[in-house]
Parts: sequence; structure tokens; C-alpha cells
Amino acid sequence: MNRLEYLFNLVSEEGGEISQAANKCARFTPHHAYYAESNLERLQTEITDLVTILNMLSEELKYEFDLKPCEAKRERVEKFMQISRDMGTLKDD
Repeated sequence: MNRLEYLFNLVSEEGGEISQAANKCARFTPHHAYYAESNLERLQTEITDLVTILNMLSEELKYEFDLKPCEAKRERVEKFMQISRDMGTLKDD
């Protein structure tokens, strides 16, 4: 494995850790702290780790990742959230 492959593997690993941290926020609340950090703080740590690896990958590839929010994606998520509301699987608190 070379450096580039290693960094791609880390992107995958950090993505999995973000998934796990987000799941714990949903299951146990964002502010619950099993260890020293709350679930929300753990999620922030994992997001920061991913951004760091993406920065390293960007340097390695000489390619600048666009990390700005995407309005089209936001609109798709809102659309599907409404479908879920209509189906009764998403409830607004």
C-alpha cells in the first residue's frame, strides 16, 4: 500500500466513525456522555478528523475538495423528509 491508498483507507475509516458517532447521538441523545465527551463532541471530533484526512488527501492529489454545503442536496433531503412525514415515519417534535 502506498501513501495515497493509505489516505483513501483513512477516509473510509473516518466515514465509518462519523456514522457510529451520529448513530449514538440518535440513540442516546447528543448530550449524553458515556466517556469524557458527549456524543455530540465525539461527532465533532470525528468530523474534524475526516476534514484533516481530506486536507492531507487534497495535498497528496494536488486537488482541492469543495467542502461547501450543496443547496441541491439540502433540497433533496428536505423533499425526502416531507415524504417520510407524509408516510408517518418522521415526526416533527
